[in-house]
Amino acid sequence: NSLTSIPSDLGGLDKLNVFDISSNALNQPIPSELANLADTLNILDLSANDLNGKIPSQFANFIERNTSVHLGENAKIEDPAPLQLCFLPNFDLANDATMCPPERNALKDFYESAKGQDWTNNTGWLDPYLSVCSWFGV
Repeated sequence: NSLTSIPSDLGGLDKLNVFDISSNALNQPIPSELANLADTLNILDLSANDLNGKIPSQFANFIERNTSVHLGENAKIEDPAPLQLCFLPNFDLANDATMCPPERNALKDFYESAKGQDWTNNTGWLDPYLSVCSWFGV
């Protein structure tokens, strides 16, 4: 194929199980509307394209169904990946230290086990994109 864009209205295809448009010429940000497929999609493969920008934070919705999300070989995707997406077992970039920094993952676990939501100050903790250097408080 030689697809060059992803129509955002694809997010309305509520019967779709597999969406594989890998190895094309896609050169755009990832449409956040694709996260609307989280209730039905088993595989989302956008790998080996030229996608750019941030991975939409709404992609964390794929955790509920344990969707396989493949975004590798898109050199222009900005890091880091949304924090929750890094905990999806079938996310192909979960072990990429740039996209899913291990220290950020460990601090998320610490925050949850230490009841961080009850801290007096928990500024920035669990933000989908912020560096852990910007997380503040206890």
